[in-house]
Amino acid sequence: MPAATRGGRLCATRFRLLRGLCIDLKPVTLLVGEPVGKTSLLEALAVIGYGVKHVYEAGREYTDPASVGSLPRFIRLTRCGALAAGAEAWLEADGKRIGARLACRGDGGAVIEYLEAEDGSGKERVHATISTSTSGGETRSRRLAAGAAEAYLAPRFYSYDLLAHENLAKGRTSRQEPRSYLAEDAANMGPLLAANPSLLVELNDTVAALTGAEVRVLSDSRVSVFAGYVEVGAAEASTTVLRLAYYYTALRAQGPPNATPVLGLDDPEAHMDVAAVEEIARLIAEASKRAYLLVATHSPLLVASLAREAGERLTVVHLSRGRGGAATPVAATIPVEEVTGLEEAARAMKRGPRA
Repeated sequence: MPAATRGGRLCATRFRLLRGLCIDLKPVTLLVGEPVGKTSLLEALAVIGYGVKHVYEAGREYTDPASVGSLPRFIRLTRCGALAAGAEAWLEADGKRIGARLACRGDGGAVIEYLEAEDGSGKERVHATISTSTSGGETRSRRLAAGAAEAYLAPRFYSYDLLAHENLAKGRTSRQEPRSYLAEDAANMGPLLAANPSLLVELNDTVAALTGAEVRVLSDSRVSVFAGYVEVGAAEASTTVLRLAYYYTALRAQGPPNATPVLGLDDPEAHMDVAAVEEIARLIAEASKRAYLLVATHSPLLVASLAREAGERLTVVHLSRGRGGAATPVAATIPVEEVTGLEEAARAMKRGPRA
């Protein structure tokens, strides 16, 4: 299917602020507007991806052979009550429909059902039931007899928060830090780069051109940063270097050949200079030829750059509290022609689409 004609839909019901919100997707979907619902949509995508990992990739992830961890690694879940009873999320793309349904356990843990809709019939079929502890303890999963499809959608969530920085600086993996936002893919960036030397070379071409630094993977698979022949270390390296390395790896890494990546990125441009933001826009546009990108952003520069780089593969979704400042977010699409310039993008992100 030509990239320009690909599309999909993401829906979340009773998930945090999202009482019943659906948004249409293109290969690149930018979430802009008020601070209401953007990260929740990305976390709803992450919950679906959590179920996908149990059905398709548990024990054989392309970045980490370890089994899938507990739910708090993927979303901000300190207690199950933070998720309303009966929360659901659905993703539709490339003729496939997958979803997740959540419920609370009596001990504060969560139970997730991973669902797929049968081709043509629209009937739901449960493929796995996952019981997880909110304290980072054991994860028990039960895969049901119904077989899964050969080709599948693979949602993944990438958020570079302070905890992510600590993970990289100390060489930690997601197994050692169960409350990280990071999926196994990004938390184990070192092993992924070590297994793909050409990806590391490409990464360093970009990092060196923009910052003069070099990213290396040490013998213990820990990521470190060098300036010339001197090891600066991840803890002292500039945020721009680490963020470039992190998002470059996420956007350029090739997943399983039978999976269509659906990548959720939360503020990938934060703390980056102009040249780095424009490079991130280029990487997102390039990745959108083979994947779907759902990106929450506060950067008019990233929006305007992607309007030029992605063109008709791009849609911009403005979230607001709606009339009267209601807590439940509402979505409206901003035409791409309204965000092609920096000033236009800033105005549209603040006010939404023109009347």
